[in-house]
Amino acid sequence: MKTNEQRLESYNYISLFEKNATNKNIFDYLLNFLNVNNFTALAEKVKTELLTYQHQKKTTTSTISFSEKIILKDKYGIQIVNINDIYYLQANGSYTEFFIKDQDSLVTSKCLKEYQNVLPSANFFRSHQSYIVNLNHLIRYDKREGDFLVLKNGYKTPLASRKKELFLKLLSSKK
Repeated sequence: MKTNEQRLESYNYISLFEKNATNKNIFDYLLNFLNVNNFTALAEKVKTELLTYQHQKKTTTSTISFSEKIILKDKYGIQIVNINDIYYLQANGSYTEFFIKDQDSLVTSKCLKEYQNVLPSANFFRSHQSYIVNLNHLIRYDKREGDFLVLKNGYKTPLASRKKELFLKLLSSKK
């Protein structure tokens, strides 16, 4: 949220250019505005604002991820899970079921979309409307009986036909 002081600063910044524009012709005004230093400063300010907004958005959700771990809340309490130990996630209505290495599955009361935004996209791929797969555990793409992704633990997850092309591009880029 911008404070009144920050809004006033933005207004003054714009007013300064408007004042300069009335004293000069429009081309001088535009050249002044497009000055590399002004543009760089403005780009840095926008970048900072976006990063702050994204950080605030992520920290306001009750699912917090930090470094290589994620905090998951289920009906029994809170578990801290290593992200690399997650095989895949499966949507079940407005719930998400986690299939995790060396433990029983874990059901949380958040939708799959929330976890898609939190988990690193370099490792996790939304293969289907109801599935997110950890690509680190992928051993095979099987197209014999439909399109399936086979994971190290023997789990099979479907690959939606809409996602097939993107998946194949992703695999070829990881070579």
